[in-house]
Amino acid sequence: MAKRSGAVLLLPAALLFLVGCGEQAEEQATEEAAVVEEEAAGPKPGDMALVPAGEFIIGSDEVKNPQGPDDWRNYPEHRLNLPAFYIDKFEVTNAEFLKFTAETGYVSEADKENKSWRLFFSPERANYPVVNVTWNDAAAYAKWAGKRLPTEQEWEKAARGTDGRRYPWGNEWKAGSSNTAEAGIKNPREVGRYKGDVSVYGAYDMLGNVQEWTASWYKAYPGNKHRSKYYGEQLRVVRGASSRHFGKLWPLWNREAQLGGALYGYGFRCAKDAEKANLKLPEKPLRIPLERAESFSLVAAVIQRHLYSALSTKHLR
Repeated sequence: MAKRSGAVLLLPAALLFLVGCGEQAEEQATEEAAVVEEEAAGPKPGDMALVPAGEFIIGSDEVKNPQGPDDWRNYPEHRLNLPAFYIDKFEVTNAEFLKFTAETGYVSEADKENKSWRLFFSPERANYPVVNVTWNDAAAYAKWAGKRLPTEQEWEKAARGTDGRRYPWGNEWKAGSSNTAEAGIKNPREVGRYKGDVSVYGAYDMLGNVQEWTASWYKAYPGNKHRSKYYGEQLRVVRGASSRHFGKLWPLWNREAQLGGALYGYGFRCAKDAEKANLKLPEKPLRIPLERAESFSLVAAVIQRHLYSALSTKHLR
């Protein structure tokens, strides 16, 4: 009887331990399911991606026509160190810009010229990128949203990562990965539709869909001795390709520049300073897989039944 009593006394402790493990595993399983559900829902317009502080490759040594001074605009390839920042995962949508104008009464510069962005908007295009906005229109929205326009350096790092890749997915062209002329649509589509056109930081449509305003003036890169009459504080840098550009011929380092009032179907996305200069990408919390958590719960339940059986037998005797 002494041995049996000792065994019975040990069972409650074992039960408490395993039941505790089971409850913890169930909580972790519930959390895991919530994360899976959230990831399945996907990012939404307005969401931002963190780009950590550090060095990256910007520009290129590829020059198609050495005789043309403006063909040196991407030269030279060099390294640059940026503090951490956030960038919109998606281009600003029609719905977001509509909310901005409705809440503030803002009248866009395009409206004043009867070339309104509203001409490209309809209810079924709520999640299409807003287009035909000027640089001032984009800057006004960003300020209202508590953000700002990204510099061209930030834009390029968010698009190319730290390894200087040619396209968001790598250095080899992949047909069907982006809304560029190769897709044959030649018009913007809803943001995030092309799952291949996403950078290592989670920013979508960095290659295709619409070209985007940046905060930067069009100036020569350090080390570029080729002068251009367009350099200076007169033109704003526009980045990325549109649905009408051939993406295969449009690497992420390519720069364009336009007067801030240009209405050529440009869109934009926003950026924001990170709270700390050296933020790193958040690590995923360690979680027990759902199937393992279910196994722990099952083991606890079996031991619990055996314990109750042992206790009942003792009381009966």
